[in-house]
Amino acid sequence: MPAISLGFLENIEAIPHLLHPPIVHFIVAIPVIVLLVEIINIIFNRRTLSGFAFSFLLALCFLVLVAYAAGSVDGKAAFDALSDAGQEELKAHKALGAMIVIGAFVVLLFKFIAMLSSHPLVRATYILVLALFVGAILKQGKDGGELIYEHGANVVKVKELDDKLFDLEMKLDELTDSQEKIDAKTSSVKPQEMQGVKSVDANISSTLENKKGDINVTTDVVKTSGESNATQEPDTIEKIKKEAVKIKDKVDAKIEKVKESVEESMEE
Repeated sequence: MPAISLGFLENIEAIPHLLHPPIVHFIVAIPVIVLLVEIINIIFNRRTLSGFAFSFLLALCFLVLVAYAAGSVDGKAAFDALSDAGQEELKAHKALGAMIVIGAFVVLLFKFIAMLSSHPLVRATYILVLALFVGAILKQGKDGGELIYEHGANVVKVKELDDKLFDLEMKLDELTDSQEKIDAKTSSVKPQEMQGVKSVDANISSTLENKKGDINVTTDVVKTSGESNATQEPDTIEKIKKEAVKIKDKVDAKIEKVKESVEESMEE
């Protein structure tokens, strides 16, 4: 569809919003009525019917100018809220509307020529041009209906839902950014935590080894004492064994406390 623009009609700001739909109903009806009248007049050939058709076409030329200007106002208001497909549909609708404005004056010109000439071919050409114009008008009406019912052009409820969707998308972007920042902080903290846990594990291992060494030394002392003092009194040997058991219990208790503290730190 070639881009045809009628700039002098697009810059009229005084036209009220949503004036385009009621005017369009007359623009669709008038050419259909004129076509029916012209077909009937082929049979009756009355000048009154011909004058009636000419008057209607004259009124149509004025209405298409107003409809185009009103459509430009409504189109500007609806454009931003439409999807990409809806915007392309609106551009095509506007281009066809400009052609219809020009076509209305072409039909009026052919009618004027047909009124001046009585030649059948001139009259037939005029009726053919009028029929093509009616077809273009009906297509334009269909496209306008699709803009409203499929794309929601100038529908207040659709605009409200579109605004809500935009707000939700903005909130989603904010939450996504916040989550990314949290993930970045978490990833930067984890290596330090793991290093701390490894350090604690190394300390625990060292402590356990030391305690085990103490236990082994104590056991060896007990064994050596037992061997060297085998001839000592039984009471002295029993005392040494009890002391060794107490030392072992204390070491085990300390080991358990260290393990519990490490588990708590890992859970935090």
